[in-house]
Amino acid sequence: MSLGSAPATPVTSADIDFGTYRGSCATTDLGFESRLRRLTRLRREKRWQRFWVADDAIALGGALIATGPAGIASLWAFDRVEREMLVDSSSMLPPFVVRIDDNPTAATTATARFLDCRFAVGQRGDRRHVSSRLGETKFALGYEVPAADPITAVCPVDTGRKDDSKPVASVNITQKSACLPVSGWINAGDRSHRLGEDAVGMLDYSHGLLGRETVWRWAIASGYATDGTSVGFNVVDGFNEGLENVVWIDGSPRAIESAHTLFEDDSEWRIETADGELSVALTTEGVRCQNVDFGPFDLQTRMPIGRWHGTIGNREIEDIYGVAEIHRARW
Repeated sequence: MSLGSAPATPVTSADIDFGTYRGSCATTDLGFESRLRRLTRLRREKRWQRFWVADDAIALGGALIATGPAGIASLWAFDRVEREMLVDSSSMLPPFVVRIDDNPTAATTATARFLDCRFAVGQRGDRRHVSSRLGETKFALGYEVPAADPITAVCPVDTGRKDDSKPVASVNITQKSACLPVSGWINAGDRSHRLGEDAVGMLDYSHGLLGRETVWRWAIASGYATDGTSVGFNVVDGFNEGLENVVWIDGSPRAIESAHTLFEDDSEWRIETADGELSVALTTEGVRCQNVDFGPFDLQTRMPIGRWHGTIGNREIEDIYGVAEIHRARW
């Protein structure tokens, strides 16, 4: 299904433009925040900026998460040849260290600065830049954002559609980008690597009022079909009502129907959509596990990393890079 353009302001005090769109919002301001009690905002408002990139040798990913006043920074690097994790670090940060802007394409979208943790995500011209230093690991990435349009999904959370009995709705706004060529480098301990010309990346910006507990199964991928066309997908099962389910073909995103995720263990992932637009299976190269248990926060994720094969639309794919995820959080 073709997509209309993203609204500049999807949430206002009078209305929420639920739906799936092509492009970016100028702001993810929730519009009705002034009507929320401060405690409610601290408890329910969450923001995150996640990123991934890979070439044939290295896969890299990480996130900045702001949940109420607290923040989390994470970073991992995976050797795809030796199939071993080079770096895997998560840090709980003091209040208000993680800052994420309402504009997902701001010049400074997300930052964190505390001791040996330095993260910066932002936009300069036609490129998204992500750089970090976390402990002994440093990297700098440049994403060519004109290569493929992002999608924006404005999603109800639980039964959060606005009605007369619920003056303040629960909403999550998420922007996903895939099929992006990436250049850059990483230094991880005694390992230095400059990304190859085949490097591809994905980005995930989200801002919303979420429940105390969230659970989802999710996957994203980028690469090239067997005919050389740039392709990718993003799907979720059990969250956001599937409104973020899309495929990209030659840089153009289109919406697809609900996704059903099947897995027996980390090495046996398969995803099928109701309309048949996506039918893929994951060959797992490695698994990244994250467990953050700090006071009221309990975040658990399992993220198989590897190569997807199958069909995206009418394109055959073999070995395109991506990740899957099982997420459970109380935050």
